[in-house]
Amino acid sequence: MNKNINTKIAQVLEKVKKNVALQKFIEEENKKLHQQNIENHKTINELNEKIKELTEQNKIIKISKTLENTKGSTEIKLRINELVREIDKCKSLLNR
Repeated sequence: MNKNINTKIAQVLEKVKKNVALQKFIEEENKKLHQQNIENHKTINELNEKIKELTEQNKIIKISKTLENTKGSTEIKLRINELVREIDKCKSLLNR
């Protein structure tokens, strides 16, 4: 009977050792995953900042292209206004 109890105790101790080793392995794996998670969040934040920067650059480029296109329109509008003023001067001279 003592031998049977000693065998059971030895089996239990062996299982405890395996579980302790498994727990240490799992804790190490958890630390690695936690560190990787932190790095991934850092990378995500950096990429989000880059997206914001690129979005702003894109807005600026769109605005500058719009202004380039509008510049031609503005010149045309100014020329039309000059012609209208000149016509108004001619009308006023004719009405005298």
